[in-house]
Amino acid sequence: MEKKYYDLLGISEDATNESIKNAYEKLLMRAKHDDSIDVPVINDAYDHLTGNVKPVITEQEKSKREKVAKRSNAMPFYIIGGIILAVVLILVLPSIFTRTPDLAVTFVGGYSINDEALILETEIEDSGIKDVEVSRLFVDSSVSSGEADYGGRLALAGMLQGGEADLFITTKEAFNYLLIDEDALMVLSQSILADLGIQLNDERLVYVNGIPYGIDVSDVSLITNAVSGNDEAIMCIANNSDHLDEIIETIILLLD
Repeated sequence: MEKKYYDLLGISEDATNESIKNAYEKLLMRAKHDDSIDVPVINDAYDHLTGNVKPVITEQEKSKREKVAKRSNAMPFYIIGGIILAVVLILVLPSIFTRTPDLAVTFVGGYSINDEALILETEIEDSGIKDVEVSRLFVDSSVSSGEADYGGRLALAGMLQGGEADLFITTKEAFNYLLIDEDALMVLSQSILADLGIQLNDERLVYVNGIPYGIDVSDVSLITNAVSGNDEAIMCIANNSDHLDEIIETIILLLD
């Protein structure tokens, strides 16, 4: 077969690479004026004799190379998709693994919660509310509402903004402090009071500027037994709570 290639270039079989190259270039020059010279055939002969033959690629190898190329082209999209997935997981996972109670009852003020708080949780859950959480947020208002401790105020603001609060049990000072934020507490409207079975002239209602915001529950044993350190207890509703039905059911239970 190789003899054929040598013959096509017009050289002997012992020709050097330099001779092969010179013969090939001369033929290419002649081909510009001689249409009888088949340039592709001459190119093929030159490639074979000089070792420039392109390897034959099987269909299997070709398919494999195409897959590799596609993966390489898609790599930026995989990276972007991975970043998006990581961001979504960072944002979503905490909400999945963080327990959100059906009702959050928070004591705000100089209270200390004792073991009786578990009884309060149990009583409310027995009324039909599945998951109740009773917690305490210490806010020291020893002189006036404006002097509540800074850490407590930050925690309370975060609780309100994050919708983590439903029902507050507060001292008088903490109640006044909550009212500094006009949107913190829900007004006990006539419809809410009607659901609670309470009249506007009920002496237990705590009014501020003629508006009922709280209910005095200082004599409710389930509440007073759950804490120590202060006998004052005003019950009020977080304005941004999504659990109004559960709140009303709980207040009815406590006031009964």
